[in-house]
Amino acid sequence: MMFVAYKLNEGDVELINHTRNSKSVSGNSVNAGDVYPAVIVRQWTLNSANLRVFLDGNDSPYWATSRVRGLGNGNWDPSEEALKAGLADNG
Repeated sequence: MMFVAYKLNEGDVELINHTRNSKSVSGNSVNAGDVYPAVIVRQWTLNSANLRVFLDGNDSPYWATSRVRGLGNGNWDPSEEALKAGLADNG
């Protein structure tokens, strides 16, 4: 099992908020650029994977499919520094 840091994009935020509103689930607010820990559940290539993202809410984990490795929103980064930085920013 490999943990990575995943940075939410606008589409993620819209889907998470829609799910939370329609299913009466709750969690702390999410914004594009927020970083959360995730687990790679299927790696397609060295730079593409399906992830389970661990949000701060009872709707966790969130599926993020076919995401690419990188530093931008909607990307994942396997570095320990990225995980630590993202957790510190959200905590």
